[in-house]
Amino acid sequence: MPDIQNINGVYDTQFYNHYDLHAGAWHHTALVFTGASAVAVYTDGVKVYDVRLTGRSFNEDDLMQHLELGPASGGPELMLDEVLILNRPVTGDEIASYYQAMRQFQTAGYSD
Repeated sequence: MPDIQNINGVYDTQFYNHYDLHAGAWHHTALVFTGASAVAVYTDGVKVYDVRLTGRSFNEDDLMQHLELGPASGGPELMLDEVLILNRPVTGDEIASYYQAMRQFQTAGYSD
């Protein structure tokens, strides 16, 4: 988006050393926007990255309600089990609890 920095490299080397991100491995990822400028990424219930945007905050003209999910051109395939979009930022504790519940469902063999 114009005037907002592009951020890459969310996962650092330490993250890759502790998480199995190969194809077919199930992981829970949450992206939380707070106050139109704070962005946090959680993987498997743990905050792995947070940043406060520089340049400017998000605004209505950025069309943040338009969400594109899936592989970028030529990128790896992505399969989504569930997408939740909430009208408030969730807390780290809420994300951790949700992740634990989903992991328990998976371990129990639950599927819909």
